[in-house]
Amino acid sequence: MSLRGGDSTSVSLVTISHTAWCPLLEPIISSSATPTSSSRHDLPNEAQIAEFLGEAGLASRLAVHYRPIVDLSTGVVASIAARIRFTDPRMIDVPAKQVVRIAETTGAIIPIGAWLIRQSVHDLSDILQAPRTQGSIGLSLKVSTPELADEGFGTRVAQALTSAGVTPDSLILEITHPPADETNEVAGSLQLLRSLGVTLAVDESSMGPEAIAQLRALRIGEMRVAPDICQLAPTDPSSRATLSAIVGLARALGVITVATGIQSSEQLDTARALGVDRAQGALLGSPAPFDELISWLNPR
Repeated sequence: MSLRGGDSTSVSLVTISHTAWCPLLEPIISSSATPTSSSRHDLPNEAQIAEFLGEAGLASRLAVHYRPIVDLSTGVVASIAARIRFTDPRMIDVPAKQVVRIAETTGAIIPIGAWLIRQSVHDLSDILQAPRTQGSIGLSLKVSTPELADEGFGTRVAQALTSAGVTPDSLILEITHPPADETNEVAGSLQLLRSLGVTLAVDESSMGPEAIAQLRALRIGEMRVAPDICQLAPTDPSSRATLSAIVGLARALGVITVATGIQSSEQLDTARALGVDRAQGALLGSPAPFDELISWLNPR
C-alpha cells in the first residue's frame, strides 16, 4: 500500500509520517507542545477567552491547519481536514477545542465559522488547481449546531463554494453534535446543503441510541470512528467487534467510514482489514499550515 504525491514517487503508508510528512511538521510540533506547568498557570480563564472572542479584528488572529485523510484502498489522500487555530499570543497555549466551545456559547462561532469556510474552501481551490495534483481531494470541516441554526449558514457555504470555483461535492461538513430534533433553522440549513450536494458527516460517538434513524434522517454520507475504538481494535476483542459493527452498519447505509486517531501500523492494518474506507491520525500526518500542506501534496 502506498501514498502517491503529485509525481510518480510513492511512500509506504506505515512510514509516511517519517518519510514525507513529519519533517515538515517539526516546527509546528515544537511550537504546539503541551505547555509547562508554569505556562499553564497563566492561561486565560473562560471570561477572558470570551472577552478575546468579542474583540474587533478577530479574523486577523485566526489560522487554519490541515491534516490528510487517506483512502485505505488506494493509499492516496482522499480529503483534508481543516481545523481552526488561534494565533493571538494570549491563546497560543489554550486548546482550540476549549476556545471553540466558548465561542459556541457566546455566538462568536458564527463569524469564526464563516471565516473558516471561506479560507479553507479558497485553499482547496488552490490545491485543486495546482498542476501536479493527482486526482480529486475533498475538504472536511467541523460545523456546530449553533452554526447550522444560523439562517445565513447555508447561503454562506454556497457563496464560498461559488466564489472559489469549488464543486459542492468536494465539501464534507462534520456535524459535531447532531441535533436530536431539527429546528426550522437547522432543517433549512441541512436541506440547502443537501440540495447543493454537500456531504454531511458525523462522529459515531455523538450518535444517540437511535443511531440508524438519525443517520437516515440526516442523510449522512460519512461516519468518523472515535480514536479510542480504532486504537484498541488490534488488541481488544470488544473494540474490534465494535469497529466491525460500525463498518457493517455504514456499508448497509452507503456511508463512508473514517478511522481517526491512527497512531501505529497495527491500528492502520486492523482498520483496513475490517473494511474501514479512510483513515487519519499521527501516523498519516499531523496538522500543518497550508503552505506546508501544498508543498507536500505537490512536490517539485
